[in-house]
Amino acid sequence: EMSRQLKTKLELAQRWQARFNELDTKPTIRDANLLLTEAEADGITMPKMDELRQAISQAKGWLEHGRRSQARSTRGVATRSTLEEVWRLYQTGLALPLTIPEVGVLAVQIHEAEEWSRRAEAALADADAFVPEPQEGAGSGG
Repeated sequence: EMSRQLKTKLELAQRWQARFNELDTKPTIRDANLLLTEAEADGITMPKMDELRQAISQAKGWLEHGRRSQARSTRGVATRSTLEEVWRLYQTGLALPLTIPEVGVLAVQIHEAEEWSRRAEAALADADAFVPEPQEGAGSGG
């Protein structure tokens, strides 16, 4: 009986290891969570599980940091992250060992913000071209 249980546990561990090896080099947080949950449910403990657990923890930390930076406030007044802060958050997200869809969302937001900034600068430059230079003596109550 004990031999059969050990054999079953070994087979489960081997299957888990094979599935772990089949994961992309940068699996999604969802896939990593699913694999870890299955291993824990089967009572499997392997060194690779610690790597996966750490990667999931880093990803969750990044997600929490992103949520906080989106919803931060100063004395009751909501403040938005600067483009530089969002860019740093994006770079950190890219460096994570897991794929997180929110990193792609940040990339889109950064692109849109940069486009908006370019259009605003162009509009200001155009507006400056139409502002007449003040004339000497104008406005003096003479």
